[in-house]
Formats: sequence, C-alpha cells, structure tokens
Amino acid sequence: MSKVTIVGGAGRLGLRLALIAANRNHNVTCVDIDDERINEISQGCLPFVERNAEDLLEKAIKDK
Repeated sequence: MSKVTIVGGAGRLGLRLALIAANRNHNVTCVDIDDERINEISQGCLPFVERNAEDLLEKAIKDK
C-alpha cells in the first residue's frame, strides 16, 4: 500500500512536515501559492534556515 501525503503550504511548518513525511517513505506533494518557492525547494534550496532540514531535503530529492 502506498503512503500519500499532501501538505498545504511550503512555509516553516508545512515544509518541515513534508520533509518528515518524505523521509518516512511517503509520496509527498507540497502545495503553495508561491510557485517560485516550490521551484526553489524542488532544486534543493531551502527558503529559510532550519536545523537538519538541508539533510532531509537532500535525501527526499535523491529518493524522489
């Protein structure tokens, strides 16, 4: 069974939740009104400083 997670917002809370779910083998879709923010995140750039988030984002992107 596939685990699917949809997160509304790619701000501090939404992005953190998305990264945690992605690193627990969920298929994650993160939706935000700021398309540029989503594009930056997709390319591996965090829009803010968050402890341990860089590692989680790198792993999530690598694992797709």
